[in-house]
Amino acid sequence: MPFINAEMGDDYEDKAVAEGEYPLRITKAEEKDSKAGNPGVNVIIAIEGEDGEGSAPVFQWLNLPYDGCEWNRLYMRDLKRFFTMFGVTYEVDGFNTDDLLGATCDALLKQEDDDFGLRNTLVLPKVSE
Repeated sequence: MPFINAEMGDDYEDKAVAEGEYPLRITKAEEKDSKAGNPGVNVIIAIEGEDGEGSAPVFQWLNLPYDGCEWNRLYMRDLKRFFTMFGVTYEVDGFNTDDLLGATCDALLKQEDDDFGLRNTLVLPKVSE
């Protein structure tokens, strides 16, 4: 069997960035069901610029409203905040996930420590009226 020359000594694990405001870009948006079977959109967000080098992507789950759900008002609020923050237009009757790809904004990231380790989470600011 041939020897594969690959240095394995460096740390290649993605890191969470410090809490603060960062330039962000949506790199993936995929409609799918949650583990519980509820509809949503799985969004992957890259931290741009020098601070983004070696940083872990930010994962954002967008819950979609569905018949009989008691949380629909909260889901709609978060969708509006997310779309407004990224400057993505949405229609009264819905949105196209393709419109999310490549959208950018400067946004506040916080840190959360959970079973998967330290990771960044997106802060959705209130929409001013």
